[in-house]
Amino acid sequence: MGSSKEARMTALRILLLTGAAVMIAVGVSRGEVGMVLKKAVVLCLECIGLG
Repeated sequence: MGSSKEARMTALRILLLTGAAVMIAVGVSRGEVGMVLKKAVVLCLECIGLG
């Protein structure tokens, strides 16, 4: 009985990991890495009071 639940959990983990990898690849291919990095830098500078 536990084996079926473990198999389902493994399948779910693989599905989520695959989905995350696809989303990352789409973001990289659209050139969104630079935009995300720029927003992260601005947010960090605002947190420490320089922005």
